[in-house]
Amino acid sequence: MDSIYIGLILLAGAILYFFFMNRGIQTIGSDELENIRKKQKILLIDVREKHEFKSGHIPGAINIPLSQKQTLLTKSSDWNKNKPIYLYCQSGSRSGMAARQLRKLGFRQVFHLKGGLLSWNGSIKKGR
Repeated sequence: MDSIYIGLILLAGAILYFFFMNRGIQTIGSDELENIRKKQKILLIDVREKHEFKSGHIPGAINIPLSQKQTLLTKSSDWNKNKPIYLYCQSGSRSGMAARQLRKLGFRQVFHLKGGLLSWNGSIKKGR
């Protein structure tokens, strides 16, 4: 009887895994993002509004507010669709929406910071 429950749980897990992985959007933790930033230059996009960005952001991030969808579409035309893109917002909701937009545009490696800036353990830069 226990093996049936385990089998059902594994099957449900596999279905959820393929559903989310096929969407091509991955979450990344604060420590993992910080390690990647230390090793290489990355495309890091803060999708919060300009006033939020000025109040404090991850160093090296560029600000493209989610509310300015056309700006995101215009700037993304210059980016390599095969290279990773990292996104964040305040809590993770807006960056998830932006990640879905970039996936629809054909970007293959889209990551967003789990928990957003609220979960960030690294340094913060204030101002522009």
